[in-house]
Amino acid sequence: MLARRWLPALGMGMALIAAVLPLTQNAVSVPLVLAAVAGFVGAVGFLVVPLRKPWPTAAYGLCLSGFLCVYGLSGDAALGFFAAGSFAVLHPPRRVHLAMLVVATLALNTVQIVTGSETPLTLLATDAGIAFFAAIGWLLVSEREQRTRADALVTELEAARRSERESAVLAERARVAREVHDVLAHTLSGLTIQLEAARIVATDAPAHVREGIDAAQRLARAGLQEARSAVGALRGEAMPIADIGKLVEEHRLATGTPVAFSSTGDELSLPPEAALAIYRIVQESLSNVRKHAPHAAATVAVQWTPTLLRISVTNPADPVVSPAGWGITGMRERAEQVGARLETGWTSGEFAVRLEYPIRDAGEPA
Repeated sequence: MLARRWLPALGMGMALIAAVLPLTQNAVSVPLVLAAVAGFVGAVGFLVVPLRKPWPTAAYGLCLSGFLCVYGLSGDAALGFFAAGSFAVLHPPRRVHLAMLVVATLALNTVQIVTGSETPLTLLATDAGIAFFAAIGWLLVSEREQRTRADALVTELEAARRSERESAVLAERARVAREVHDVLAHTLSGLTIQLEAARIVATDAPAHVREGIDAAQRLARAGLQEARSAVGALRGEAMPIADIGKLVEEHRLATGTPVAFSSTGDELSLPPEAALAIYRIVQESLSNVRKHAPHAAATVAVQWTPTLLRISVTNPADPVVSPAGWGITGMRERAEQVGARLETGWTSGEFAVRLEYPIRDAGEPA
């Protein structure tokens, strides 16, 4: 900011000239040198050195006293008072420093009147110059404070808008969660009950009929559990990635083919949206295996690192046999929504789905 960058430099430049000028125009003496040095050192200490109370006030007092003594010894130190006036309000307590400036100016006027070194008109011009530079310093510091307050208000406004948007999203998600719960969960609950009744009635039915009913009942129960998990995710409840192991087991039971499952590293907490999206991507990948390579052995690998979650689902597949569909498009959309990277394709006779999700720190914004 202007006041922070240029006002201290301007003040030190004026203080240096005010300290050196009397030494070049008058006979050099030890008292005059000490007074000039005191004025300049006080200005530098006030402007540059990061001091704590009460040292800024002491440094400012040293500056005023030094230039007052310079004037008493040489009759030429008004520029030092102009400099002191310009940076009087840079550090608190500002009112105390302005009061010190007024007292020092009155002392300067007294010396001028007693010695008769200045005419009343010159004395008035000097006082007006000190007041002018003090006003400049005050205006610059006020501008800095107003800009700081404006920036703080803008930040608060952005935070309020962000909070309002998040509240609206949460409200909409809660509404959707209620709809999902009322429609899907209740429907699947009824379906599970009906299948249980059908299984009891079909006790004497052929084995393949009973097996079909059992498989349908398992799928209905799994669908009910997933509907509940989706409702929980919409309401902000965490969904553990460990549920991927259940998907693998369901794939084994549904296809009768082996699935190699591995999980390495320490499982970390993920946002509900990311956990649900990753779960659905793995679910869709295994569903594609059942559709396009029903007798192929799949491999699911989960790797946790402190900054990254990697998941891969692979299975032997022929690029010519597997038709295109909307499943991969849906997986890509889910990955993009949560900031994950998804790669799919054939490599060395295998079809692979590889997901990488960057794990953020708890305090890091999304």
